[in-house]
Amino acid sequence: MTFRSKMSVLAGAVVALILGSQANAAFNYDLRFTAAGNPVAPSADLHTVNNPTAGVYHLQLWAQISGNATLTDDSISSGFFAITSSTSGTKLLGSGSAVLNPAYATTWPAAQVQTAALADLNADGIGDWGSLDQASPTSWNLYQNVAGVPTGGAVGQQVNSTTWEVLVGTIDVNVANLAASGTSTFNVTLPVAGQGSFNYSGIGKFKPVIANIDGSNVTSAAQVTVGAGATFNIGGGANTPEPASLAVLGLGGLALLARRRK
Repeated sequence: MTFRSKMSVLAGAVVALILGSQANAAFNYDLRFTAAGNPVAPSADLHTVNNPTAGVYHLQLWAQISGNATLTDDSISSGFFAITSSTSGTKLLGSGSAVLNPAYATTWPAAQVQTAALADLNADGIGDWGSLDQASPTSWNLYQNVAGVPTGGAVGQQVNSTTWEVLVGTIDVNVANLAASGTSTFNVTLPVAGQGSFNYSGIGKFKPVIANIDGSNVTSAAQVTVGAGATFNIGGGANTPEPASLAVLGLGGLALLARRRK
């Protein structure tokens, strides 16, 4: 191989490495159930509760950054968002179902955040949290720390070798008046970049997300994604009791066996 050929191969490898790193740079919201403390336990990935019973369920909102394996060049400063309900097919949750008790993690100073109103944002009869007004940034939820929060620091937790996450906050969801079957999902809704007061560039515009990934700022909506959300479902899975309920069932089984032996 000639010197020129070797240099071409080397240059191609460097470009591929750079493009690969950029392709992996992403910001994601993950809204999921807590692992414990719910009337019915969620699936292993914490995104679905099958065959829920009425009661209050607990959710956490995480902001995740994926990039290279270096964690010290990533940070999160702020983000606008709403939490809204949606339905695929038949709506499961009925009247009285709503988001309750929203709270930000202590990572975000109280003097810097915005807490929006609780309201039914999409007229589906289920209470949401936030605003969808593209012209009014002050009506949205906003978590913020102007100093920036390093995702690889003490406040973050590692998801895998290239992804860390930071807790944005918590919400409860009251589940009431369930239908016989159907689904209802809660998830993050973001301002639409390029509409109203929001954009990633432009004088006087508000960025939906301000974060640094692999040493570079988020500059486009294409870098920001929203995960699967938290879904309540009847008709698509087995009921999963909490560990305490399992213990009670186990004791009941032992009692039944003892009776049979007598």
